Amino acid sequence: MADRTMTLKVTRYRPEHRPEPYFDQFDVPFREDMVILDALNHIKDELDGSLTYRWSCRMGVCGSCGMMVNGKPRLTSSPFLR
Repeated sequence: MADRTMTLKVTRYRPEHRPEPYFDQFDVPFREDMVILDALNHIKDELDGSLTYRWSCRMGVCGSCGMMVNGKPRLTSSPFLR
């Protein structure tokens, strides 16, 4: 069986590279039990160490991992990628 992947588009703002925000795309491994934060951590740990974001508890309650996901504010530690 082939490994499953998912492509994430991440908004980046790096004024030293581009003056305006832009999207980067990353292919990440996909598992049914993965949450958005798992995918972001994979990107940071394995693909692009320059990616930065905040998170703390991984319990979906404190709000430190709040981000815009598909145009809506979400906690990235609780919604599944699926």
